[in-house]
Amino acid sequence: MGSAIPSGLAGQADLDAALDIIFAHPNVAPFISRQLIQRLVTSNPSRGYVYRVAQKFENNGSGTRGNLKAVIKAILLDPEARDLQLVQQVGYGKQKEPIVRYIQLLRAFDGKSALPLSALSAYGYPEGQLDNFPTGTTLYRYPNTDDALGQTPQNAPTVFNWFLPGFNPGGELAAAGLVAPELQLSTETGVIRTANYANTIIQNNDGQNVNRLVGSTDALEENVKLDRSTYEQLYDARITAGDSVAQAATVVLDQLDLLLTAGNFKASYAAAATPNPRSIVINTVASLDPATTTTAARVKELLYLLATSPEYVNQK
Repeated sequence: MGSAIPSGLAGQADLDAALDIIFAHPNVAPFISRQLIQRLVTSNPSRGYVYRVAQKFENNGSGTRGNLKAVIKAILLDPEARDLQLVQQVGYGKQKEPIVRYIQLLRAFDGKSALPLSALSAYGYPEGQLDNFPTGTTLYRYPNTDDALGQTPQNAPTVFNWFLPGFNPGGELAAAGLVAPELQLSTETGVIRTANYANTIIQNNDGQNVNRLVGSTDALEENVKLDRSTYEQLYDARITAGDSVAQAATVVLDQLDLLLTAGNFKASYAAAATPNPRSIVINTVASLDPATTTTAARVKELLYLLATSPEYVNQK
């Protein structure tokens, strides 16, 4: 663009000047817009989608350039992000990163440990800072999760994330001219390890094993557990109302589906010929031995099978 940085500037001034030149470049708006759309909505946005968001980056309506609040709003409210007719199109949507899928489970089922945040006060953490957190906040002492999930929060191998925005895994996607950035993490072993890690927190009554706090006297209080009680109560209520095991399991599955996949599992298979993934999940849970299978076990199985389904792994 012909811009130049004056000589004789201090290091910080040189850096500020260089950043100002980069920020002013006309390619910044579409580049940033496309990257954000890929992370939030779909791996293969249309040119029109990128253009509309880039225009908002250039001017949010008040003459301000680069207002990320306005840009994110434009991304999430764009017709291409909200039109349900697009869901069935080849190339629409994205695979969710393993760490995102795992954290979604924690948030959806109020995952927490039994170790209160106040335990940090014994290690010099200021009481005034502890008071800034809501009552009941607990510690999440997760170790490095690279082996389990292929990712550890705040530990990406480069400033460009764990995967490249233009990654193409080959095969049919390549033939269609599509990219799938998050699939760069989907190795043969990675897929199994991610499913196993989810299985542990879903199925294990003691929760997910994490790092022990120095001086802790309870071997399990740091473990992170999910709260499935709402769905166990729903299952029992349906059985009490006279539903069969299959009917009760269907009701619970549909509620889990709304929570985790925006109803896509039912929408995809409820009217499909059987057997299909939804009918297989219901029949699998219904076929468990009633003499030895508890309500909790049935709900765990429903949750695990849904949380490892393509409808959960892929965001549409």
